[in-house]
Amino acid sequence: MKNGKKQRVLRVLDSEEMKTVMSLDNIFHRAIMLLLYHTGLRVSELVSLSINDVMYSDATFKNQLTVTGKGNKQRTIPLSQKAKENLFVLIEDSKGKLKKLFNQDSPLIVTQKRTRMTREWVSKIIKKFREDNKIELQLTPHVFRHQFATSLIKRGANMKTVQTLLGHSSIAITLDTYTHTTNEDMRKAVSLLD
Repeated sequence: MKNGKKQRVLRVLDSEEMKTVMSLDNIFHRAIMLLLYHTGLRVSELVSLSINDVMYSDATFKNQLTVTGKGNKQRTIPLSQKAKENLFVLIEDSKGKLKKLFNQDSPLIVTQKRTRMTREWVSKIIKKFREDNKIELQLTPHVFRHQFATSLIKRGANMKTVQTLLGHSSIAITLDTYTHTTNEDMRKAVSLLD
């Protein structure tokens, strides 16, 4: 408990659930979810992306995204190869839907009606995926952001780096959200002295 409030423990997808995401037949939906996971973007940041945010005019990928997040603050996120693969799927989808209207200012994610996808549409896609695959976790776009941070931390990324990638204004937010001490953690820590 902190300041009289019970600290909630984040639940992320387990490895089997992540495999389900990665094997999703609808490559457009899969690309949206995996791009959220591989970048840690907020859903509002994802849907605001345009082609020129991810690709140069000569059709080569940028190596990083610059996004404007909460508080109108900009941050830079390096793009992994997997993130670029998912971006490619979304760009090809956008080209196919927009045809001659496609250009550098086109939205990255486009609906069937050729309009920029909204946060609500992304949430519906993820909700349908959750229901179709009987995933118990209350799956939302933000869970993929937590999945991103949790995966980085489990693989050894330091908290300052995770804070910067997520765009948290303070390291305290990152620490409070992503550090949970369990009895097992304490047992392992003490056993290091053996």
